[in-house]
Amino acid sequence: MKRIKISDLFTKFIRLASAQSGLAYVGAGNLLPAVLGALFWFILAAFLSSENYGLLNYYIAIASVASTVAIFGFSTTVTTYVAKGVEEVKYQSNLITVLSSIAGGVILLALTNEVILALLLVALVFFPMSAAELLGKKNYKEYMTIMIVSKGLQIVLALALYFLIGLNGVLLGYALGLLALSYRYFGSFSKFKLEFHEVRDRIRFITHSFAIGSVRVIAFSLDKLVIAPLFGFAFLGHYQLAIQFLMFLAIVPGSLGSYLLPEESSGIDRRILKCVALFFSGTLAVVSFLASPWVIRTLFPNFLDAIIPTQIMSFGIIPMSLIAIISSTLLGREKSTPVFIGSVIFIAVQISLLITLGSILGLIGLSIAMITGLSAEAGYLVSYLFRSKTQEKNALPQ
Repeated sequence: MKRIKISDLFTKFIRLASAQSGLAYVGAGNLLPAVLGALFWFILAAFLSSENYGLLNYYIAIASVASTVAIFGFSTTVTTYVAKGVEEVKYQSNLITVLSSIAGGVILLALTNEVILALLLVALVFFPMSAAELLGKKNYKEYMTIMIVSKGLQIVLALALYFLIGLNGVLLGYALGLLALSYRYFGSFSKFKLEFHEVRDRIRFITHSFAIGSVRVIAFSLDKLVIAPLFGFAFLGHYQLAIQFLMFLAIVPGSLGSYLLPEESSGIDRRILKCVALFFSGTLAVVSFLASPWVIRTLFPNFLDAIIPTQIMSFGIIPMSLIAIISSTLLGREKSTPVFIGSVIFIAVQISLLITLGSILGLIGLSIAMITGLSAEAGYLVSYLFRSKTQEKNALPQ
């Protein structure tokens, strides 16, 4: 067997992380918008009351849950199968999501009487489908561009419209920034046909992708829908600030998942990258734990109750990175069932602890519920992958 030198591994990693690599583009496409988005939400937290801050996130949570249902797992499907060369999946998936988003918008409008929420739902469908196509085609540079520009537009429009029409202006700017960069999705309309054979042949994968995506989004949105009526919008505002710190750290697993899925789907294993990313995640968790108290005391004096929850949630980046790595590997092999089961475990643990620990320990209990849910999902996926490799090894001829 050929021996691998440490210097060779280092050289390969440097080449992978160079400015010309897909990882650099995907990382920048997730990093810069996340930084801008975090700054945007932190700016809002600096001059909004905790109650209005919670209310704004409550509205976005409603639209996020509805859009997840409308997408129905087609974004993951497009990324996975376009990377495999099945181009027709994109058009059939886009047609279905156009219809579902319109139907969802009408239903949301009827239930809430809020036109802006219906528009936000449509935007939260169109833009992810555009990004999914770019990832599937490995157009990483264009992916980076639309992610950064859309976030910049969102911030400018949302802040400008806020001073004109209040909280609804933030929601309207949020939606318009996404729609403006959904041109790939709009461009596919001319090739729509009432044919769904590619989608029909992959209905099992699509269904599992929907279940996985819906569980994940619902888990990170349902908590807001539960917390608001039980504990109030001010309580939700403090909780949401802690979540914003975790979401900022989630740039690492988010970039990993976006980059690794098309790579794994093409049969490419980025083992060195996975190891380095896990180490980097642990380092970020420690830095956030130590720095977040000073940041909150200095910049957000109205949110001091969020300090300890933020420190606890900082360590969520570690299980999130494990989940992103293993999920991408399994989905790339079209094994969606264990990823779905892991997501169900997460939401079952997190939601079950949310009410009980929240009632007993308050904000600290909610943060513990989040970390416990993520750790349970990561633990299941690690054990599944270990069992799979053991079975594959035992199946080999001796």
